[in-house]
Amino acid sequence: CDMHSGLLFGEDLMLKSYYPENKPPTCSLTLARYVLAKKKACLWHVNVQDEIKKSASLFQHKTQSAMYAPLIWKNEILGVIYVDASSPKGSFEKEDLRLMQAIATHAAMFMKNLSLQQILQREAVIKSRLLSQFPRQIAERLARNPSQMDFSSERVDNVTVLFSDVRGFTKLSAEMEPGLVVKMLNDMFHDLTPI
Repeated sequence: CDMHSGLLFGEDLMLKSYYPENKPPTCSLTLARYVLAKKKACLWHVNVQDEIKKSASLFQHKTQSAMYAPLIWKNEILGVIYVDASSPKGSFEKEDLRLMQAIATHAAMFMKNLSLQQILQREAVIKSRLLSQFPRQIAERLARNPSQMDFSSERVDNVTVLFSDVRGFTKLSAEMEPGLVVKMLNDMFHDLTPI
């Protein structure tokens, strides 16, 4: 039995992957678009044509049977998954279609979960970078919506900036143990920070 399978993604249905990779993909965009429009899986056989239009690509590849299912999670269509067979012995039945629908649901859930994890990771990186530059309240707001970097409506308090130098620090620190240098700087910051 010669079988092909693959995934189509997005509104424009770009083929993302297919198997076997050493043969050209055998997917039908007609059936994929049909599945997206109806938001339900379909079973196609070469000799049975009901409301599903004939697909030239399936006939060209000598496909005998095919199943297409939408990848839907919480009403968001993520793509289409398909399996087709070029042997009459590999003809799909309704039980196969039910299994395909279950696989499509789990695949869509997995894909959405992966997408959300990637978004959270990106936001965590953005937030950590922002926290090193801005106060927590502003950094958190920017992490939630980085496209809104306009501070023109923010209230600005008067601030005082203190520049300080430790006279003779290079010579002094060269003669001290590293731990004592850190303690001296911490003592200095302890007194200067509240001011």
